[in-house]
Amino acid sequence: IIMSMMMEEPTTEYYSWHEQFYYFSLFRTLHGPEAAPSKENTSPIDEDTYYTHADLAEWIREQNASRKRFLAGQECQLSANQIKVLDLANFPWIRDSTERWDAHFKELMAFKAEHGHCNVPRRSADN
Repeated sequence: IIMSMMMEEPTTEYYSWHEQFYYFSLFRTLHGPEAAPSKENTSPIDEDTYYTHADLAEWIREQNASRKRFLAGQECQLSANQIKVLDLANFPWIRDSTERWDAHFKELMAFKAEHGHCNVPRRSADN
């Protein structure tokens, strides 16, 4: 599905975006889906590339900034199709405060349904 969604008119930005999406996917494969690259880490993400953790961290930041502009109806370099591809890949979007609040509220309601109360311990496997 992701590959078919990636078929857009080729441009320099298209190839650059897809190459960096490849590195994002490679990083997730090597380090796990919850891992985050560090902007301070200048070592390559893989022994076969010069692309660094810092490069990937910057690309992730740029994708988040572009998505924010896209959702605001402003000009950006990220297409709706690319957003869908990133969504399917469980991209680590930075959510606005309302989205974060809603997500945490849903987590709290799930905790309450399971435990019968809302006294979530600070160090819980659920949070």
